[in-house]
Amino acid sequence: MRGHIDVIKELLTAQPQSIFLVNLDGYNILHLCVQYNSLDALKLLVDSSTNVDFVNCKDNDGNSILHLATMLGQTKTIKYLLSIPQIKREANAINRIGNTALDVSEACHRDFNCLKIQDILKAAGVRRSKDLNSPPLPTPVLRSAETHEPTQSFTGEQSAQSRFRKWGRYFYLRVWAKYLQYQGNWVDETRGTLMLVATVIATMTFQAGINPPGGVWQQDTKNGTFGCNSSMCAAGTAILSYSETYQYFLSFNTTSFVAALTVVLLVTSGFPLRSKGIIWFLTLTMFIAIYSVLLAYIKAVKLVNPTYFQDYLLITTVLPGIWFLLQQVLGAIHVIRFLFWIIRKLFKFMRCYRLTKRPANDANAINV
Repeated sequence: MRGHIDVIKELLTAQPQSIFLVNLDGYNILHLCVQYNSLDALKLLVDSSTNVDFVNCKDNDGNSILHLATMLGQTKTIKYLLSIPQIKREANAINRIGNTALDVSEACHRDFNCLKIQDILKAAGVRRSKDLNSPPLPTPVLRSAETHEPTQSFTGEQSAQSRFRKWGRYFYLRVWAKYLQYQGNWVDETRGTLMLVATVIATMTFQAGINPPGGVWQQDTKNGTFGCNSSMCAAGTAILSYSETYQYFLSFNTTSFVAALTVVLLVTSGFPLRSKGIIWFLTLTMFIAIYSVLLAYIKAVKLVNPTYFQDYLLITTVLPGIWFLLQQVLGAIHVIRFLFWIIRKLFKFMRCYRLTKRPANDANAINV
């Protein structure tokens, strides 16, 4: 993996048969050299063996090292592989989903490197699977490089194409993952901005709480209006406080005020902001604070404006609806990021658990 040539030479001298072992994904050592972009190690291992099946070995998905190098966009590796006669003769081999290396290159993002790889493959005589005379979905066979054990065949059923393809959608997923990937340092980079926004929200909601829409009574009143018929309206209390809409306004305003103060408290209290839990809690709290400000504003507009106001419906329904939709989209992106993080952690845990449960002697018993 790290490309230590001297160590590889010593291992080849001590255990020459070890190069034919594979991992759980069907990768032999050549696949790993391509995966970790160790071209010097790849050249050493290819030169150390004359076994044709070894250099053309396929993983569990039917991908040869030429397929893998094409997926990873390794131009130098592709040129080297196509310079080897044994590999060039099998350059039109297809994987489990029926793609040649040229098909794989055409599924990648259309950039200069991808176009360059396509030119290299075409110049070497690599064709698309639909242009081959062989059936589109043959039965690839995984064989041992040294011992001819019973082979395992794969059928080209439609169900095989519907399953998650490890590499088939690699390039499309890579583009999306770049934008959906969790960025753990965004809080540190925007600490000052986060504090400013939270402080402004707290200031606005505090002022709205002590200076409510519609103003306050200037003196004690009991004139039968605004609910003052049952009890006296004391001086300094909100004039519109007897309206049901005012109760909603006060609830949303208080929620936003508390959420903003919570963000300020967390940012200034010295908590490790790189902690995943703290970051997701901060994100959720800011969403609550901002959305509560919007709802409080809508209720305040309803309190101080008549329903026959010309733009009443636009202000209280249409624009908040657009804002709500935008917030749902942003919230969905954060949820997807969180799910990506959870799935990645689960896969890592399962892989570690599986490796710890495997007996140590089983690793030497797995052959292609």
